[in-house]
Amino acid sequence: MSIFAELRKTGRGLSFHTPGHKGALSRLDGTEIEGVFPENAIETAQQKAAVHYGAKAVRFLVNGSSIGVKSMIMSVGGNIIAPENRHISVDEGAKLAGVGIKFVKNRTEHGLPMPLTARQIEQAYGEEKGIRAALVVSPDYFGFTADLKEIRKTCDRLGIYMLVDSAHGAHFASADEGKNALFPQSASRIADACNMSAHKTMRAYTQSAYLAINSATLLPEVDKNLALLGTTSPSYIMMGQLERAIEYEEKYASRYKDLCKEIKRVSGKGFTVTANDDPMRIVVDFAPSGITGEEACRRLAARGVYAEKSEGSKAVFIVTLSDKPANVKRLCRELRKI
Repeated sequence: MSIFAELRKTGRGLSFHTPGHKGALSRLDGTEIEGVFPENAIETAQQKAAVHYGAKAVRFLVNGSSIGVKSMIMSVGGNIIAPENRHISVDEGAKLAGVGIKFVKNRTEHGLPMPLTARQIEQAYGEEKGIRAALVVSPDYFGFTADLKEIRKTCDRLGIYMLVDSAHGAHFASADEGKNALFPQSASRIADACNMSAHKTMRAYTQSAYLAINSATLLPEVDKNLALLGTTSPSYIMMGQLERAIEYEEKYASRYKDLCKEIKRVSGKGFTVTANDDPMRIVVDFAPSGITGEEACRRLAARGVYAEKSEGSKAVFIVTLSDKPANVKRLCRELRKI
């Protein structure tokens, strides 16, 4: 039985337990009930998620991807290699673990930082002692991915763990296999451990994420550190939606093709679209109009269209299965008005 099915069942009863709202706010906002819930509901949901992501194990996170990044770093037992364009949680994880970070300067293309390469990792490894893992950001905010298979080979040869911050790539596993694959291969199939923000690119609540683990030696350490960092009162609504988000992806993944077709039509005289590796991530460069991405985002916001972020002359727009092709068409029309 699914997490939500179990919550609906207990939510119909007479509650003399937490939460204090007793279902008045939501019948699905339940808590642990000894001998009744969650029993094996979460374990079963996580096992199904592992199949979807091609990983040995998946953990549902309700403290965001940040807790996944921190727990990975705290579990490797030594210093790490990381790119300069890392998330702040990398620094926080290293601080908590008492380990050092060997930072690698990102090379640039299109005026944007690019993911680390296997060669950069190998060079950094030779320059620093006590390296136990390399952390790669893939995909990044702008939809660029690293050569994860080559990095896997390098990490194996060096005898270090391969960690991937794939916060923006939770949707990749939905269409990354076969001749008609739309996305690069998900890091969850390759890395020793990889975090993915479900709320960024899938139908999940803000602050929910997945952590995929493929290393048998890392798994118990990761579980220990997740318990150390996390709450003992997780939101089961968020966990239930993490389960449902994967089910939604598996049911409607074919819709990505129609979205891709519409995204490829995005064009205009006042901007260009920067090619990247994630077809659901539209990076628009407003240099032809002579304005910054920040100014373009302000103009769009005034008309009720909101971007993910801006940097320099560029702005980033995220498309997911919650969008329809008509949404992308409207975005294109609004971009042409700038």
